[in-house]
Amino acid sequence: MVTKHHSIHAYAAFDARISKVERWIVPQIHPVLGCDAGTVRHRLIQRLIELTLAPFVSQLAQHLRQNEPFLHPEGACLNLNGITINTQSGKVTLTALLLMRACIDFGAHWLHALYSILFIGTCAPRGKATLVFGVGGESLFYGDDDQRFAEYCAKGPIGPLSSASRLIVQDLTHKGSYSDARLSYARHPFVQLARETRLSWPERLSLLGRHLIIPARYVWGIVRCRHLALLSRDYAVAPLLAALDRAGQIEAIVFTNSNYSIQPLWARAPRTYATHMVWYSQNVIPFVMKADDFAADLPNYRYMQVDTHWVWTEGFRRYLLERGGRLQCAEVVGPVMWYLPGTLGKNVTASFNVAVFDVTPISDAYAESIGLLGNYYCPSTAIGFLEDVLKATAVLRGLDAVECKVNLKHKRQYSPTHDRRYIELVASRSEDGQVKLAPFNTDIYKFVAESDVVVVIPNSSPACIASALGIPCIYFDPTEEMRPNFEPAQGVSFASGVAALTEQLANTYKAKRLRMFGNPNEAEMQ
Repeated sequence: MVTKHHSIHAYAAFDARISKVERWIVPQIHPVLGCDAGTVRHRLIQRLIELTLAPFVSQLAQHLRQNEPFLHPEGACLNLNGITINTQSGKVTLTALLLMRACIDFGAHWLHALYSILFIGTCAPRGKATLVFGVGGESLFYGDDDQRFAEYCAKGPIGPLSSASRLIVQDLTHKGSYSDARLSYARHPFVQLARETRLSWPERLSLLGRHLIIPARYVWGIVRCRHLALLSRDYAVAPLLAALDRAGQIEAIVFTNSNYSIQPLWARAPRTYATHMVWYSQNVIPFVMKADDFAADLPNYRYMQVDTHWVWTEGFRRYLLERGGRLQCAEVVGPVMWYLPGTLGKNVTASFNVAVFDVTPISDAYAESIGLLGNYYCPSTAIGFLEDVLKATAVLRGLDAVECKVNLKHKRQYSPTHDRRYIELVASRSEDGQVKLAPFNTDIYKFVAESDVVVVIPNSSPACIASALGIPCIYFDPTEEMRPNFEPAQGVSFASGVAALTEQLANTYKAKRLRMFGNPNEAEMQ
């Protein structure tokens, strides 16, 4: 059988190589920026993975396109965007061009931090704040205001949000009005906090002195270990963040899983505040296909480091703690949608409502550029997923002339990276009435609760919401190639192929009729 390569094959190959790098780099590293050598090494490996995983996967994909052996030859050196890895020894070398770019990057961020220092305290002081990074703009503002998000922060289950004195949330758009004085939004939360912080003149001069010295410390670090050049941004902002911490202005740092591949040294060094990562999605475990005899994880997960993760389920909590880096704990809080569920109704009509959750496919070229090989969420899979759901529901309509409604919800709004063929298919099926497309920011709790069954492309997170609300849910694989590896949950099943999907939908429909009308055969006997 010819192996059909996909992401786990690339991740396993990359992991073997990065393990050699980690062993090789141990004697090269020394303590910097208040972190011990082990912490610096951990962060540097994380940065190397961030820079090299995607080009490594792209090279493997190119091998497949050119009918070459999948893996690089044994002992070959990998040239990955200015970083060379010797696959025998694990030795890493950086090109002069990459070093120059890193130094320029340091200079740009150092100047930005200098600007923040010069304008420190120029706004009215507002006290300490929790800084939030990685929440998408579509989750912050609904309609014309941030009321849903503000209510979730204040009353939701995420401890560092609900207990915060105030929040400064990273946001690039600032669209909409603010509904809570505790919340403010800034492109650069640290800059905003610095402007709202009052330091004495001795404290200001001390901070300025530390900042003026940091370029020399960066250069000396590179002289001792040139790989530290890759931590340019960690160095550039370190004095400012340390000063804000000493002043007691940082209450907590909250990342989301958008930031899973980057936790800088300032978030790992000794500090007075805690760091957190909120997982707004749990669809992060790489797929395993029927032809695979192994599983692999995303290499980045081993190098995450925060104090506490906030996750949806107990199974994902165990998954993270087994794989997710150093000295971490995790809290289970249920689905994280950045808004609270409102009053939820049920479908009490005779119609059979099918809620469908897809993942809008990205183009093959873009998938490869971000490190996805044989991307499951490709256009052909997405098209097959929707068309097969429509075929299955067409069969249902032939049962007792049932009124079967198909309501489709995309994960998020369209972007230029999404495949136009699928978008046009959805538009066509919407126009001819086969499917009703819900707005991308529809309340998912309400959308699910008013359905009789939920069909989800594997292993997207809405299945967890359906399970929590007691609505039957089916993970549907149209390719018939996937081996189920989702976390078991009440009411969640798996269908491989359109025939299995049709059977499960029919059984769910029959169960609804039985609940509503009872068993007609029993009525006749009476």
